Amino acid sequence: MPVRRDSRNMRWIFRTTVRLPDGTRRRISGSPGSPGPFHDLAQSKVGAQEAERRAIQRALNGERDAAERPKEVPTVKQFAETFLVSYKPSSNPSTKRSRRRILRNHIVPVIGKRRLDGLLQTDVSELIVAWSGRAQKTVNNRLAVLSSLLRFAVKLGVIPEPKHKLSCQIAPGVVEMEAVAPRDVERLLACAKDDRIRVAVLLCFEAGLRSGEVRGLQWGDIDRGSGLLTIRRSVDNQSTEIIPPKGKRDRLIPLSPRLASALGALPKRGLWVVSRFDGGLLGYSGLNKPIRRLYLSAGVELPRFPAHALRHGFGTQLAANGVPIATIKELMGHRAITTTQKYIHVGAEQKRDAVMGVFGGAAWQRDGSTKKETP
Repeated sequence: MPVRRDSRNMRWIFRTTVRLPDGTRRRISGSPGSPGPFHDLAQSKVGAQEAERRAIQRALNGERDAAERPKEVPTVKQFAETFLVSYKPSSNPSTKRSRRRILRNHIVPVIGKRRLDGLLQTDVSELIVAWSGRAQKTVNNRLAVLSSLLRFAVKLGVIPEPKHKLSCQIAPGVVEMEAVAPRDVERLLACAKDDRIRVAVLLCFEAGLRSGEVRGLQWGDIDRGSGLLTIRRSVDNQSTEIIPPKGKRDRLIPLSPRLASALGALPKRGLWVVSRFDGGLLGYSGLNKPIRRLYLSAGVELPRFPAHALRHGFGTQLAANGVPIATIKELMGHRAITTTQKYIHVGAEQKRDAVMGVFGGAAWQRDGSTKKETP
């Protein structure tokens, strides 16, 4: 029967099907006295019958209640601003800037006009094609922003949970990371006239610090008694805001003898270990430009990220000397071992040593020369 009492709450309701002029059928329902088009009717059988009559007439006239109207789903461009403002507001400034740059410069120009609920795997493929020539890691970082945006839209109820999730990642391949070899580090140190930059090189190569962590290191973070330094903070590259280290957790690093000696000889100019000459906080360029010049003056091939390549060298040397990857992970401050694996670079000499050590025979030596047979 179309009009009846709801057994759950004993309210009068109606539920029926109407055949529309175009031949289609539409299911309609409601309750008198509820907010909406029937709010003025009494919660009674007569009220439910009148509500049903009104609903049938509205349906025949092509009217819909707000709940029945198709939901307006925003486009990628429209929802991007909500995402940038509301998604993980506690993120580091550099992470927020990266999301904004990726959305505005790389995602919105390509698929910004598409509705969120209409995105297909072909749209992801279109992005990948638009970014052809970019490094795999760069492409996956950009796709990760799109994936986060879609998940956030689902969480807010902007779009329903999709039946088939989009694959926002390209298959991993072999990633060759730039790592500075020990002999090249020695050349850098030999050319380092500035004691601050010498310490910075050692902090990156023999302690695995990121450049922001080098700039954020304070004298109180160094415990000479235990021979440990604690990474407690980093410095944002653009805003110079003091932020937690990547991963948002402290880590302890044992001091190598050479690093401990260099720190002991470094004048204390203020709070910061590697500081400006007046003791103030060193800017991003204040650290990275001298390091770049150091590569050039030492005749060492300049990597894309000179300071970070020294950090890669730290992981490489630990791995080459048999340090367990779980230990390397903790020393480098990674959340996952898979990240640590990407930092471990196997150089040409290590590959040669591995093959020749097994197949080179007794006449081969580690320096690449051959032993002379004695008569």
